Amino acid sequence: MIRRFAIVLAATMAAGASGCAAVPAPKTAFDPQAAGYVLKSGRNAIEGRALLMTAHGYVHTCRNAGVTLYPVNAYSRELVALASGNVSGGFAREQTYSALFDDVHFSAYSRHAGCDDDGRFRFEGVPDGQYYLVANIGWLVKSARFGGAVMKSIEVPGVGIRAVDLESTLPY
Repeated sequence: MIRRFAIVLAATMAAGASGCAAVPAPKTAFDPQAAGYVLKSGRNAIEGRALLMTAHGYVHTCRNAGVTLYPVNAYSRELVALASGNVSGGFAREQTYSALFDDVHFSAYSRHAGCDDDGRFRFEGVPDGQYYLVANIGWLVKSARFGGAVMKSIEVPGVGIRAVDLESTLPY
């Protein structure tokens, strides 16, 4: 009986491990000079709403984690492509997003804004440039974490307010 339990346990662990593929590391080196413009002051604002809908229609917002603004450069393009499958953005599972975007140096070259209960956010004083807006939206169900990151590439030219909606429907 104990031997049978050990075999079943080993098979279960192997199946679980095979379902969690390793996230590939980016090949592009982070360049602070290519990212530094995000820290400068500008005359633009970015505002919008970030939400993630389940396949059953339940809507979750960014109210717990907020939204992050990253500069577009070779490094961030590669991160977004590895996470979502393309350089424009999209959806990335929590495990993939966390593994790729957990770079202390890269995070120092970003801005963060909180969200209200409806998922509304606003960035002030943003300089002209290209950016990725990323909202990591997650929740717990019976101690299991669900959700992921919604990402979108945007351009901010001139003086004004850029309105953006970050929305996605979960693939499950």
